[in-house]
Amino acid sequence: MKRHGGARGTFYTPSEIAALLRAADTERNRLMILVTVNHGLRATETISIVPEDFRDGHLWISRLKKSQRTCQPAAPELLAYAASIPKGQRLFPISRMQFWRIMRATAKRAGLSMIAAHPHSLKHSCGRAVLNATGNLRVVQVHLGHSSIASTVEYCSVSQSEAAKESAQALQWENYANRPSVETSGVSSLNARPDTTAVGLQLGTASRYSWRNNHGPTGTRYL
Repeated sequence: MKRHGGARGTFYTPSEIAALLRAADTERNRLMILVTVNHGLRATETISIVPEDFRDGHLWISRLKKSQRTCQPAAPELLAYAASIPKGQRLFPISRMQFWRIMRATAKRAGLSMIAAHPHSLKHSCGRAVLNATGNLRVVQVHLGHSSIASTVEYCSVSQSEAAKESAQALQWENYANRPSVETSGVSSLNARPDTTAVGLQLGTASRYSWRNNHGPTGTRYL
C-alpha cells in the first residue's frame, strides 16, 4: 500500500487489490469492490447502481461532484450479477458506512495495511493502475470522469523518493543520443482531448487490465 498526501491519497497496488478481492467474504461484496475499483467510483456511486445502468454490456455512470458521465465495458461476471437483480433495485443495497465496514473487514482478512482500508482508496487505486498501464493522464481523466485535469493530478501524486528516482533516470542525457526528440515522440498526445466514449471502450477491450496478472490463474478483470 502506498500513501501520498493523507487519507484521500492512499491506494492499493494491483497485487494488493488482487488480495483484497480474494479475501471478500461473499460474492456480492467481491463484485462491489471490483466494480468500484474497475470503474473508479465513489462509494455513493457504487451503492446507487441499478440494473438499468447496464446497456449493451456497458455500465453507464452519472458521476457526482460535476464529473462527466461515463460509459465503460463491464466485467462479464458483473453483467451476470446485474441480470439477476430485479429492475429498480440496487445491486448493493447497503449504506456508505456499511461499505466502509466491509472494506475494513476485507482488508484485515487480506492482511493489508488499514490506512487505505476505505472505499475511496479504490478510486485512487484505479487511477494509479490506469496511469501506470498507459502513462497518459488524459486517459486517467476520461476514465474517472474528471471535468478538469487538475482533479486527475491528485490521483497521480508521487513521493519525494519516487520523484528523485525517476528524475535521476530522465536526466541521464547521454542515454538520449539515439532516441527521437521529445518534440516528435509524445508531447502532442498530452494536448489532445480523447473522446470520452471511445477511451472508455478502449480501456475495457483493447487495454484490459488484470488485477490478478502474475498473481494467480483467475483470469482478466475488465476496467
